Amino acid sequence: MKVLENVLVAVDFGIRTESVVEEATRLAKTFGSQIHLLHVLPKLDESIPEAEDVMEMARRGALARLAEIRSGLDEAGARTAEEKVTVGIPFDQIIQCAEELDANVILVGSRTTERTAGPRLGTTAERLCRKSSKPVWVVAPEKSGDPKSILCPVDRSSASERALTNAVHLARRFNVQLTVLHVIRPVFALSGMSTSDARRLEDGHAKSETTKFESFLKRFDFHNVCWEKTVVQGIPEESILSAVSEFSAGLLVMGSVGRTGLSRILLGSVAGKLARQLPCSMILMKAEDAIRLKLEEDLSDLNSHYARAIELLENGFLDEAKHQFEHCIQTSDIFSPAWEGLAEVCQRQDKPDIAERFRETARQIEESLAWRRVEADVRRSHPLWKGN
Repeated sequence: MKVLENVLVAVDFGIRTESVVEEATRLAKTFGSQIHLLHVLPKLDESIPEAEDVMEMARRGALARLAEIRSGLDEAGARTAEEKVTVGIPFDQIIQCAEELDANVILVGSRTTERTAGPRLGTTAERLCRKSSKPVWVVAPEKSGDPKSILCPVDRSSASERALTNAVHLARRFNVQLTVLHVIRPVFALSGMSTSDARRLEDGHAKSETTKFESFLKRFDFHNVCWEKTVVQGIPEESILSAVSEFSAGLLVMGSVGRTGLSRILLGSVAGKLARQLPCSMILMKAEDAIRLKLEEDLSDLNSHYARAIELLENGFLDEAKHQFEHCIQTSDIFSPAWEGLAEVCQRQDKPDIAERFRETARQIEESLAWRRVEADVRRSHPLWKGN
């Protein structure tokens, strides 16, 4: 079972390269991902004398440096593909390569300059965030490595639902704390409204938003995930940056809409603040999931299907686990562990009545099999049946 199969690593050979490669190594070890290294050379004016020779020298040099990086990844136990060098506009070439590979995620570095106190989104990373349909993982230099905590801000939109689904899987695999943040924007009182009326309006709005947030969270399976939820009132961009610091988040997972437009949570001053001060590494979820289930081979026997079902269940793929348990039952409807597995799936999908019916079926099967074993023992030992 693979869930993060292909990682495209865009390398610019700058000071952020080491952090990006370290992150790629960690993903390869955690998920068994295959790492694809890419470097994009700028296109030279063909009218420049010897432009073709210069580009060929640059291409060979870039391939040699990528080969060194790949060698280090191989020594660390990562799966790697052949390195690639292309020519053109960096973000455009990266997007094209990601589409060709069907990459799960694009891994890029942030930018650090002498004029900024810390990391920020560079031009290429910012354009990838705006233009790519693939998830973009921006690595903050000196803030990479195993995240001690993941922060996922949600606004109950479909984009934030995708972000939280992936954040749950990442927290489960990395075995780290997940914090789900919901920011309630302040309600501005109407002119002439009394202070007490304004307070009641704000309290009512906060209560309604919190209730909707609680309902939103019921869609997700947090099994085997250490997580917490927090609701704050304030300006989203300020609250998100404050939460990164408060919860010591090493990874920020956020949702975005479409191929070109950033979602409400990243519009305006939020994007500006993140560009000026990238608080930690960040994954921007776009039109596709980073975590996508891929089953490596067809399974032919009951025990293999059951083992696959348990693995899927432990990793939070409930619908896929249900399918495997159902296949077991179709093969043998007295295979009680599969009925128990279906019960667990339904319990985690908040269907307790159906779960209890499946458990009762499993109990009846076990009782029936137990009686058959008792009957067989009696037949073997009792004089009336001896010799029959």
